[in-house]
Order: sequence, then structure tokens, then C-alpha cells
Amino acid sequence: MEYYKKVYIKSEADLPKENGTYFVKIKTPPFTQELAAVGFIWENDREHINGFWLNKVDWYLLPVPAPEIQMLGERPKIICLCGSMRFIKEFHEQEERLSLQRVIVLKPGVNTKDAQRTDNLKVYKPMLDELHFRKIDLCDEVFVINKDGYIGESTRNEINYALKIGKPVKYMVP
Repeated sequence: MEYYKKVYIKSEADLPKENGTYFVKIKTPPFTQELAAVGFIWENDREHINGFWLNKVDWYLLPVPAPEIQMLGERPKIICLCGSMRFIKEFHEQEERLSLQRVIVLKPGVNTKDAQRTDNLKVYKPMLDELHFRKIDLCDEVFVINKDGYIGESTRNEINYALKIGKPVKYMVP
């Protein structure tokens, strides 16, 4: 796999340092949008610097080395989020908060509380509930999103299941 960095051309300092072929985005007509990203050869000479590259090219793709993947040590903690999907905003907030703490976050994959899709999703509810129990099996801990202290029937079932199999359960609202 090749990796690229998008370089916007604002001055001569932003021009390519090496000769080669680069994919570029043209700023202005006469080029059509379909031809906006094409390969152009860069040759380090004044004609290109003062002409085409500075005046017509918006950005180009600069090849960069592949990023090094560094293992971060032990396996991160896995937390499964449970709660009513009516609190989707809180699910996203908790997922972000935990991910930034190097936690793997599992959560419901389908919002069955989406009013526009509720009728279509009813047939899937038992399967989705079972799938969420399997996520609880995989996790190290359950975190309940219980905004305003609300815990519905499905969430209560998930909490009981987690406790039954020995998973610690924590709550957003104690």
C-alpha cells in the first residue's frame, strides 16, 4: 500500500523537492472537474515554478513512507456500552471518551430507537439483543448509559446477564 500527503501550494516553498510524476488538483479552468486529478511531471526549473505549478495547481500528492505500527503493550481493556439507544448522543460521547483512554469500546450496532426505522427493525430485535449479549461475553466491563437514571427492560436484562457471568458493571449515573 502506498501512502501520500496532500500538499497545498501557497508559495515556492510548497513545491516538490524532487523530480517525478505527481498527482495534482488543478485550480482553474480550462480543465474540467473530471481532469482535476491527473499525473504531472515535476521538473525543478523556473518555467514550471513561475508558470503552471504556482498558478494552476491547487495541491499535489507527495509520496510518504508507510507509518510504523507500534504495539502499545498489553491488550487494552474492553468495555461494552449498554443503555437505551434514545441516548445515542451519550453513547457517542462515552465511546469517544473511552477510546481516547485506549479502551476498546463495544456498543449496539443498530439504533432500534430510530423513529424512522423502528417498524422495519422490530423483526431483528431478538437477534440484536442476542448479539449484544455476545459483546458482553467479550468485554472486561460493562458501562451503563443511564441518563437521568433511566434503565429500560432491555438494559436491565443486559445488566443482569453481565452480573450473572461475573462482569463488573459501572453506571454513568450512580
